[in-house]
Amino acid sequence: MPLKIKTSEPVVNAKDLGMQALKERNWLEAVDHFHRALDHNPTDVEALNALANALCALGNTREARSVLGRAVALQPDFADPYRNLAVLLAREGRALEAAEIACKAFELAPDCSANFQVLNDIRSLLRSAVSKGKKGRRKKTREAGYTLEQINSCLSRINRIMRTAAASQSYSKAVSIRPSISLCMIVKNEESVLSECLSSARDLVDEVVVVDTGSTDGTIEVAKSYNAQVYNYEWTDSFSDARNQAISRAHGDWILVLDADERLDPSAHKVIREAITKPVADAYTLNIYNYGTESENAGVFIHRTCRLFRNRTEYRYEGRVHERITSSIERSGGKLAHISAIIHHYGYKPDVVQEKQKHERYIQLLLADLDENPNDVFCLYNLSSAYTSAGNYEKALEYLAKVVPLVSPRHEFGYAVYCLLTQALCNLGRPDEAITLLKHAVQTGFHHPEVYFQLGTALLLTGEYEDAIDNFLIAVRMGEKAFWIGDQDVAGYKAFLAIASCYMGIGEFPKVIQYCEKVIKLRPEDAKAHELLALAYMCTGDFTRAEHHIQRYLDMNPEDSQVLCRLGETLLAQQKYERAERIFRKTLASNGESATAHMSLADSLRLQGKLEEAEKHYLRAIELEPECIDAHIGLGKNYHALGDFHAALECFAKCVDMNPKCANAYFSAGDLLYSIGRYQEAADAYQNGLTYYPTHAAGFLALGNCYFNMQAFEAAALAYRQSLSLDPGCKQASSNLGLCLDRLRQVA
Repeated sequence: MPLKIKTSEPVVNAKDLGMQALKERNWLEAVDHFHRALDHNPTDVEALNALANALCALGNTREARSVLGRAVALQPDFADPYRNLAVLLAREGRALEAAEIACKAFELAPDCSANFQVLNDIRSLLRSAVSKGKKGRRKKTREAGYTLEQINSCLSRINRIMRTAAASQSYSKAVSIRPSISLCMIVKNEESVLSECLSSARDLVDEVVVVDTGSTDGTIEVAKSYNAQVYNYEWTDSFSDARNQAISRAHGDWILVLDADERLDPSAHKVIREAITKPVADAYTLNIYNYGTESENAGVFIHRTCRLFRNRTEYRYEGRVHERITSSIERSGGKLAHISAIIHHYGYKPDVVQEKQKHERYIQLLLADLDENPNDVFCLYNLSSAYTSAGNYEKALEYLAKVVPLVSPRHEFGYAVYCLLTQALCNLGRPDEAITLLKHAVQTGFHHPEVYFQLGTALLLTGEYEDAIDNFLIAVRMGEKAFWIGDQDVAGYKAFLAIASCYMGIGEFPKVIQYCEKVIKLRPEDAKAHELLALAYMCTGDFTRAEHHIQRYLDMNPEDSQVLCRLGETLLAQQKYERAERIFRKTLASNGESATAHMSLADSLRLQGKLEEAEKHYLRAIELEPECIDAHIGLGKNYHALGDFHAALECFAKCVDMNPKCANAYFSAGDLLYSIGRYQEAADAYQNGLTYYPTHAAGFLALGNCYFNMQAFEAAALAYRQSLSLDPGCKQASSNLGLCLDRLRQVA
């Protein structure tokens, strides 16, 4: 039964969406929204200024300058575009031009501290240019060819403006006292990871507060070795209660929150210290890099969360699980901002997830939260995610149907709701519904690499390969242009692997190879990429490379009997019969009997001349699967090699009885009849085979040989020419055609 979800109407306030995207540093989304806002109102100077900021963040400074020029022309008394234009020019080394425009911005809005700061920074640039000019004893600076006289004149003007401003305005200066930081943690049985976490923050924080909820290992001893204040706390089935207990014990000016399975990136120290020394907000969100394996070069999912905030009693966590502090900060009038500090999180490694059984525990806590707040969007989203991760897709859909109408592009996790929806529907065999809902998501403003990746995935499942490729490529392009939160690999190796799968479905094997090579460059041990590469090389006849990639795949998945058989088939194609025999014997020994395994082993034995043993395995394959035509054909070829022509022809005839269009049976019968000199019957058999396989070059070559031996040289010549038209490089067909033409000339 189709999933019925009440979908929201398309968002029409593009400017507000753009401002939200700008705030969240989603530059591409911001540009898209501002363009749509300006289509509606081309003279909106605020939207133009904001668009320029987004373009600048994406590195498109030329277009940003053009947009700012439009803003200045439309509203000459608006200071912000002047200030932003001054910053752009200064970054390009055009300090004198920047100074003129920065002065204009300051004159328009002298009470704006940002204008004062930009003017002050440009003054520093100009002073540096004067210093370089004097040291080099040159009349012109290296940066832009300005004379020292021009720069000094500009500096005099800036100094006059700033002296006047200083006399009438009070601008904040950096706090001289170094703010202190308390690291607050909750732990339980974290002995194996806690030391690395504490080491990563040791040089930054002034105090460590650890609340232990019942450890039975050496966790407390590890914490105390880092001079942590450790407090025992009885677990109440609420992460917020435990977090609040920890922060209530802190004495620092600021609080930093980490989990034991996290590590603070070394570069974060400077970023955090600057954020609290010259604060622009009361709390900061940080980038959390979540890993699926130990290596930091492995797949990563990025999300943002508030981990750094002022130590104030009104700031407290809420929610039993997936606890958050931002609601209390905002209710208290606190300001939130984002900094680029990174925390590495390893709690989502598969072995850790299994050990802690997070899904089951979190679901129970989330259900309790939902009982208290039935329309809590964040709780509904997390509950849907937990059920999806646990593989309970029907239950996930139950909650997704409630959360979809409540989310909009304003929600940072909004895109993820649609991604969860796709995963659930596709796993339940309903990709068509996922496609419809994802297209609606795009129309209502959910422009995110993961949304396009999931749309591509659903299209791939329905066999719409070209459309799927288009969406995967959109995901890649979006991921390359700006920083974004989410699964980073959907714009990288996952997209390339999916594109390769699409091209495999289309049958464009060179493209499969191209995109699989991209995957392997990023992830050399990706088993699926090696498997697809092997298939593509087999389809193009490059069995040497196919063997290499099958072996790489089997190094990672040694028990995969299907791919093991594929390796044996590749070895057969390369005439490596003994190795193929060993592979097929291994398959039979490790995975039990199957008609395919017995037949493949029999082929390898027959091609080595071990005909009696081969016969046994062909017969066993037929016993297991009586309608296996390939086994009957193989048995017939084996009888042919043994000299039992009657038994061989009976095998081929049985194949034709089972499938009158079986070209291989006719060709095999033709080969036998030709070998015993029955050329007319052989020719008839080849002609029957070519009726059902008219592009088989070797079949026309064999037919030509029959006619040649029957001295029907004109018919032979026609057959050889047809063989060459299908395979121009066939030397035997070319040579035989020459002989045939010589005979025709002799007859003439």
